[in-house]
Order: sequence, then structure tokens, then C-alpha cells
Amino acid sequence: MDNSPQNGQGVPPTLPLDMNAVFTWILNVARTHGLSFALLIFAVLHFHRRTEGLEADIKQCQQNHLQTVQTQNVALVTALEQNTQALNRLEASIIRKQ
Repeated sequence: MDNSPQNGQGVPPTLPLDMNAVFTWILNVARTHGLSFALLIFAVLHFHRRTEGLEADIKQCQQNHLQTVQTQNVALVTALEQNTQALNRLEASIIRKQ
């Protein structure tokens, strides 16, 4: 007699996954471990959702930061151009006064 466990009897199914085998295994684990399994599944789903939300927030933050840096760069280039023009005018003024 073969004493090795079958799918759904405590050993997770192997690849390629047959969804019926996966669901059978999950149901047997839930039946065996009861409330602790349900709490674990709830915790995993909760943290998965939070992680997805945080990833979306991080992506939005990075986009906002990129826009801010681009705006600052444009402002710096504009300021440098205006300062260069002002220095050129000052130089011309000083040369005329000599």
C-alpha cells in the first residue's frame, strides 16, 4: 500500500497547477487548521491590498517628484538666462563708462 500523501492531503500541488487540486488542497488545509488558517488568509489578503495601495502611492509620489524637479529645472534655466543677460548689460554699461 502506498502511504505517500495525495494532493489535497497536506502536500501542496506541484507544477503545473491544476486549479481543482489547488482548491482541494486549500479546503483540506482550512478544514485541518480551521480558524488559524482563516486568520492567516485574512492577514495575507489585508497586507497584499495594503502593499498594492502603497505601491500606487509610491508611483504617484515619484511622478509628482519628477514634475517638481522638471519645474525647478526650468525655473533654474530661466534664472540663469536672466542673470546672464543682466551681467552682459552690466558689462556693457561698465565698458561704456570707461
